[in-house]
Amino acid sequence: MKERILDLIPDIDEEGKIRGDIKKKDEIIRLHRIRTESDKEPVVTNIAAQGKRVAEDKKEKTVNEGAVEKNTPAEPDPPVERGPDKSGKTEEEAAKEEPEIGKRPPDLHLLKRLTAVFFALLLLVYLAGVVVFSIIFYPQTRINGIACGMKNVQETERLINDAILEYSIVIEGRNGVTASLESSEINLKPVFHGEVKRTLKSQKPFGWVFLIGRPADYNVEEVTIYSKEALRQCVKEMPFFDKENIIEPRDAYIGDITDEGYVIIKEDNGAVPLEGGIVEAVATAVDTLEGRVDIDNNSCYITADITSADRNLNTLVDNLNTYCAAKITYRFGKNEEILDGKQISEWIKVEGTEVSFDESRVAEYVRTLARKYDTFGQPHKFTTHSGEEITVTQGAYGWWIDRVNETAALTEAIKSGYRGERTPVYKAEAAQYDYPDFGDDYVEIDLTSQHLWVYKDGRVVTDSDFVSGNVSKNNGTHVGIYGITYKERNATLSGANYSSHVSYWMPFNGNEGMHDASWRSSFGGEIYLTGGSHGCVNLPLANAAKIYDYVEKGEAVIVYGGKTYTPPVEALPQDPLLLDPVQQLQLLIDAGILNPDGTLPETTTIQE
Repeated sequence: MKERILDLIPDIDEEGKIRGDIKKKDEIIRLHRIRTESDKEPVVTNIAAQGKRVAEDKKEKTVNEGAVEKNTPAEPDPPVERGPDKSGKTEEEAAKEEPEIGKRPPDLHLLKRLTAVFFALLLLVYLAGVVVFSIIFYPQTRINGIACGMKNVQETERLINDAILEYSIVIEGRNGVTASLESSEINLKPVFHGEVKRTLKSQKPFGWVFLIGRPADYNVEEVTIYSKEALRQCVKEMPFFDKENIIEPRDAYIGDITDEGYVIIKEDNGAVPLEGGIVEAVATAVDTLEGRVDIDNNSCYITADITSADRNLNTLVDNLNTYCAAKITYRFGKNEEILDGKQISEWIKVEGTEVSFDESRVAEYVRTLARKYDTFGQPHKFTTHSGEEITVTQGAYGWWIDRVNETAALTEAIKSGYRGERTPVYKAEAAQYDYPDFGDDYVEIDLTSQHLWVYKDGRVVTDSDFVSGNVSKNNGTHVGIYGITYKERNATLSGANYSSHVSYWMPFNGNEGMHDASWRSSFGGEIYLTGGSHGCVNLPLANAAKIYDYVEKGEAVIVYGGKTYTPPVEALPQDPLLLDPVQQLQLLIDAGILNPDGTLPETTTIQE
């Protein structure tokens, strides 16, 4: 912002007029000065008004003094009304804006001079630092492990020389074996060819402001000289080469099968030292006066030929785990069979990195399961309704593993590395795995008493008399344990010489089954011995309906008992004409000429 300088209180005459030409600054008596902003009206008018007031006050004082002397009172002059000055401001407003006398503005020239001095000092300090750190090292500098901060080249070389005379190094080997070496053992001596000086020049003195607080470590070679042969001889005598400390390396290999499959056992590099590698490692450390050197590396010891990263070894493990990673669990009731990698590993053959699988061993495993858990065709112990414990040896009921299909399915599960539970492929299934396998829902048929009972949850829900197969004609109902094949309403049963309609058909052993026999008027007793069916269990219609509602496909039907028919002594043939109509009808039924219901038979293949 541009400023102007105006004079305060110029020289004024008795009439209040400013003496001299105000435009001529050199003629103005400068008593005080103030600065005003260029965009404000100068206060010259206010200054002139102030001069006039001073003159008027002086004149009024003179008049009053003369009046007092003449004892003549003088009327006071009316107050002078002072209007606004040229800037449009009143006297009071102008007076408020007048600066305080005695308040000095800041001296810009002095401030500039102080700033210049400050930066000059900074530059001087910086240049001094450049000079100093051109001849000495930064405070946190170390050369070959020796602290030489704030030292020049000569002082640093003396420090290195003293350190060499007292130098020793510790050599750390494998398995905690260590050795030490003194400077005197290898005739270690200092030798300088300007290495320290070149190091000093490399520390960049112009950047000392930023580098002075940073640590700097230098490894300077060729500051020492020693006997290479003495060093080699000392290395030979170190404990690394003692017999008790030497361990032959072992290659990586595939370990025993685990729950997760095969894994690679990492190699063991042992502890067989290499003289040349150790000599080189120690010499390198001595060159830079290092206090310790670790030689537990592949350059100083023999390594295993095959490591855990070996490509062929990893390929073989992957191929083995293609099969052996599987873990398959079979559950047979409370029993459990687990096929894991350990057992599978016995079924594979290895040639190089290739793995083959003997599927015949899988088939043998499935056969073992079948022999252990199949109950189909096996004797079943059973407690009858009367409480008698019997053994049913015949029949076609129980668990029956499909060996062929289960072998194929298990082979695929192994190859895919499946881990989890598996249910075998069955040809036939029972109600449960635990004993008894037919469970608590079944039908008990006693051929001797010609009575049956239907069980649900181990309790009898209904029972009925029946007529079973005709024993005298070798059509007796087969004993054994079977499963209900299916249920059907309104079926037609056909045989060699008959065809009968039934409302409820429940087969359980081929063409033998339970059904209603509306053509019969009586059931139970010993009708079956000579007047029985073609093998089925004939039931009253109402009872057949109840049984049909209770039983389900697959439920067991246990058939036992029965009598062996002994034909009576053959009597003389009777003349049919001498028999009554009922006897004649029974004679025709027994001969197979008529159906049991009295109808003519049709050519069929299903027994009644």
